[in-house]
Amino acid sequence: MKNIFLIGLPASGKSTFGKSIADALNLNHVDLDQVIEANTNKSISTIFKLYGEKYFREIERDALHELLDRSNTYIISCGGGTPCFYDNMSRMNAVGLTIFLDIAVAVIVKRVVQNHDRPLLKEKNLEKTIIRLRSERIKYYQQANLIFNESHALKEIVKKIQIYLKIKS
Repeated sequence: MKNIFLIGLPASGKSTFGKSIADALNLNHVDLDQVIEANTNKSISTIFKLYGEKYFREIERDALHELLDRSNTYIISCGGGTPCFYDNMSRMNAVGLTIFLDIAVAVIVKRVVQNHDRPLLKEKNLEKTIIRLRSERIKYYQQANLIFNESHALKEIVKKIQIYLKIKS
């Protein structure tokens, strides 16, 4: 079985869905941001503050490639920008199943308000920022093999993943 990559905007539910999908498929879940934090002993917000986004994207790419080089199969919850930099999206599509969680902007705004640790979402007009990020990133997200929105139940997503993997194997 191939790795399964969850992509989408910050607060789209990649980590939450990743854990649930991993449990349902009996696979290990890896959160790319947590890997980066463990590798650097710094929070994502701290990395952004101290070193900037360019440096963060470099270590994010390195962490992703490190996971791809392993022989294990994972459900990988990517950072919101992961597919948009370097050759990350094409590499993920080449070695696994990519799933775009296409969640409504209003839902994301509500989630972000509840979680203040999002470095790219610190601007005053949150909704405008999310709309801008979405418009910048959508061309990468739409390269995903499967796309789900907030109306899809977990069971439905798991079933479609299983069908997709069966067809592709």
